[in-house]
Amino acid sequence: VAFHKAKRGCDLVWIGVRYVLQPDGVDVTVSDELLDDVSGAIDVMLAANRISVTDLRRLAGQANHIAGLVLAWRPSLSDFWGALRKASIVSSGSGQFVWTRQVYDTLLWLRAFLDHRRGTMIRSYRLRHHFNEAVCLTVAFDAGPRGIGGILLLGVVIIAFFSDALSSLDVARFGHALGDCNGQQTWEALALLVALRLWRSHWCSQRFRVVVQGDSMTALHMLLDIRSKSETNNLLARELALELGAGLYRPDEIEHIPGLTNTIPDFLSRCMAEKQGEPWPTQLRGVQRDRCPPRDAAWYLSLVPPRRQSRRKRVREVA
Repeated sequence: VAFHKAKRGCDLVWIGVRYVLQPDGVDVTVSDELLDDVSGAIDVMLAANRISVTDLRRLAGQANHIAGLVLAWRPSLSDFWGALRKASIVSSGSGQFVWTRQVYDTLLWLRAFLDHRRGTMIRSYRLRHHFNEAVCLTVAFDAGPRGIGGILLLGVVIIAFFSDALSSLDVARFGHALGDCNGQQTWEALALLVALRLWRSHWCSQRFRVVVQGDSMTALHMLLDIRSKSETNNLLARELALELGAGLYRPDEIEHIPGLTNTIPDFLSRCMAEKQGEPWPTQLRGVQRDRCPPRDAAWYLSLVPPRRQSRRKRVREVA
């Protein structure tokens, strides 16, 4: 044991992570130096056609270290290890490299996280949350063929809800027509993403649970794996990973309940279509209704590929 490397105190930095003891817990932060190093490496790789194995292995190690604090990073790193393993089999020597397209999606997601969620690298762990002493927070949602809806409960009391119609932007983005049952899984995943993004300030610093209505398990698997086997839903999976990466904890409980027992989210997802004109549930009287922003290109944080460095123009040599 290297006792000479030990550190002691209420505020110290150890292997790129800062720990600050508080009376009721501890604050943990990834050092700015490590984040700047990772950010710069990602920019260089996104601007190139291929990446040296040495550089990618170094980035994978740094990102894996950060993933110890930001759990949502870990599933994305499998692309790095897969590319490195393939490169070691195909070739050997100092000239090893991987094509950028092999790890492009992972680089893009990490870039989006550092651009939009870097401030969430501070983790404030409190004893009351660790021992689940806080009141249970529940996110319940549902999707219909033409709308999405959800409620936020503190204990058994509804404290907020949303109800939003699917728009032409959603149709153009995911390719499902309004009213088409083939889009049900996509709309359920979208409803989950909208709910988590809308109420991030409530759940990101404490334990919470998620309830989903319906027969589809797509949204639940996305929460568990932060991935999707569907090309159409991959964008939603990346966006969900960004949201979960902002939180201290993964959901304590992910529950699937029968449709008939989830009447309020079901009503909210259909009140602008099939159930238009029906009286609203009495449980929503006096409850805050949160409005959903337009889901245009700017709403999807991992959609647009960043290009912070211009590609070098190829110059033809003239004999």
